[in-house]
Amino acid sequence: MAGVLSPNAKKVAPGFNHGTPALGFYKLVCSENMETLGGGYAASDSHWSKAVSVLQNWAELYGLGTPSGTAGFVFVVNANSFNPGSAASFADIEGQVDAISGLSSATITALSASGASIA
Repeated sequence: MAGVLSPNAKKVAPGFNHGTPALGFYKLVCSENMETLGGGYAASDSHWSKAVSVLQNWAELYGLGTPSGTAGFVFVVNANSFNPGSAASFADIEGQVDAISGLSSATITALSASGASIA
């Protein structure tokens, strides 16, 4: 069966849609330490779980990183389902996170995967 496939059939492209929807990587940071705030991130109804609930209203979540102090946490979403309210800003989502009692200055940043890191 030699020659059945074209050379293009063996090409691979970088991306996060191999067997899944297109995935987007983001980081959510607040002024407060969500890792330890209010009993810690693993506590029932923690500040972190409330922030995650806000994100679930805006996107289909595929993954969550552990909060790390005031450095925030990484989250992975179906990029086709993420609707931040406008193409240029995450202000609506950040405002909903800021509305959680005890959290402030929420900032969402898009990350990109390159080489062996996501930054």
